[in-house]
Amino acid sequence: MARRSHEDWVALIQQQSASGLTITAFCRLHKLSISGFYARKADIAKMSTPKSAPFVKAILTSTTIISFASVFMINLGRQGVG
Repeated sequence: MARRSHEDWVALIQQQSASGLTITAFCRLHKLSISGFYARKADIAKMSTPKSAPFVKAILTSTTIISFASVFMINLGRQGVG
């Protein structure tokens, strides 16, 4: 059996999605390994996911630090009032 290219797998995954069939039914119809289909689908999803950081770098300015310190000090002062 000939090996399928990356493009072939992308097309098969798109066909399965558009077919309305379950992955199991689609794989049986096209004589594909169910576990192989899931593995290729996961590999392709990983490749299409952008490699971005989950966090954004924050740049603090002196105004930000002073504002935070002021709020922090005000909150500490409120805790002492009783």
